[in-house]
Amino acid sequence: MHQGLNKTHRIAILEEGMKYTQIGISPEDAQMLESRKFSQIEMASIFQVPPHKVGNMDKATFTNIEHQAQEFLGDTLLYWLTLWEQTISWKLLTLVDRSRYFAEFLTANLLRGDLKSRYESYAIARQWGWYSADDIREKENENPLPDGQGKSYLVPMNMTTTNQSGHSTSVNYLKETEVSKKDEA
Repeated sequence: MHQGLNKTHRIAILEEGMKYTQIGISPEDAQMLESRKFSQIEMASIFQVPPHKVGNMDKATFTNIEHQAQEFLGDTLLYWLTLWEQTISWKLLTLVDRSRYFAEFLTANLLRGDLKSRYESYAIARQWGWYSADDIREKENENPLPDGQGKSYLVPMNMTTTNQSGHSTSVNYLKETEVSKKDEA
């Protein structure tokens, strides 16, 4: 009875003890909420932190959070981490200690992807011989396989170096071609 554009600004009559409950938000409250969002964004920009790190999820999506984390690490954290590493080395380690020890912040876990992506990259690294099973288990914070089973590296059988196959490399082929041309001349 009291909804719609043609019935705006009319007085609603509440019968039989009904009570008015405001459904929307008042303009003052809306302005306060907008002011609060602005404060969050300002705070994030002062400290060079992505807005989602201070709880402002307005422009955050599942697809861009990972990229925002990479930007946060590269644009903000790496500067401070490098500064702290250098200060630790300079103030806490002697010259002799510096040849044996160093300070380093491991940031790989900050960029750690989802489980499926990590396992796919591990599969590629394992199949191409970059990682052993124990290397992968170490990255996942698991114990090595017993009796050294995880220490071996795989090699693709369909690929080999030219030296092993008996063929000359392209550099050797070019040199051989140049020599044969000189002999012909």
